[in-house]
Amino acid sequence: MPMITLPARHNAPETAVYVETMLGKDSRHLGDNHRPVSILLPGGPGGNHLVYNEIKDELARYTDLVLWDPRSCGDSQFSDAQFCTIDHYIDDIEALRLQLNIEKPIIIGGSYGSMTALGYAIKYSKNLIGLCCLAGTAHGQFFEHALLNLARVRATNEQIDLVEKLLTGTIASSEEMDLYYNTLMPLYIYTQQPVSSPVPAPKPRPIHVINSAFKLGGFLRTFDWRPRLHEIAVPTRLICGDHDWINDLCFSEEMLAGIRAGNSDVDLVVLKNCGHFMWRDQREAFLEAVIGFVKRFVR
Repeated sequence: MPMITLPARHNAPETAVYVETMLGKDSRHLGDNHRPVSILLPGGPGGNHLVYNEIKDELARYTDLVLWDPRSCGDSQFSDAQFCTIDHYIDDIEALRLQLNIEKPIIIGGSYGSMTALGYAIKYSKNLIGLCCLAGTAHGQFFEHALLNLARVRATNEQIDLVEKLLTGTIASSEEMDLYYNTLMPLYIYTQQPVSSPVPAPKPRPIHVINSAFKLGGFLRTFDWRPRLHEIAVPTRLICGDHDWINDLCFSEEMLAGIRAGNSDVDLVVLKNCGHFMWRDQREAFLEAVIGFVKRFVR
């Protein structure tokens, strides 16, 4: 580490991904001393492990952590956009689990990471022990809802223009993506807490991945886990802010109903006065919700 090779498979070439682990005191390997192992999934698409820097120390008190940069993101090796879809992300998680020799991790994903976490829990249901989805949705129809919510949150013309560029896959550069986050951050953080760097990127953002996902016909527009949510068989916690403009509370409620159709061990925690980046709004309540779930797996 920090680079781990994911072997080639039938639908993707070999690649190397950046991986960082955090172990418990006196542990030498992931899962030592009966601690659960949690794999944290960045959002985006195009996000990297640094988005979890603000909460990783608290989480690591109760669980070993695997923080990583998905294919072509952050410090991971460049990959063509055709190999960076949500389906490739899901299979890369499984490849990473095998490479790290993790028996059954907790999967924790935020935003696009939670969409991917749902897909992993459906496809690899026997290979995880718990699922925690932060500010997520189970399908691509959040696009239209987000655009409608811009009026409710009184977005400026500049903010609306940048959202429309993102949601049509026409962001021109990594710098324009940075401008998007800096300009839109007041909408992502409901309480307007001051921030330094909203979503850190150690190198230029993979615009080819981002635009490929959001463009007309892109995988973020077409994916839909709703018909299979009932197949998620592990303990599941959904966490959402009540003022999330991009992945509205209604989508978490929809996920809850879909998973509950086949699994009674699922709940939804709605955090008051929170936007998309919940730990920036209500840090203590957010950590309590995530850690409370993780503690279930501490032996």
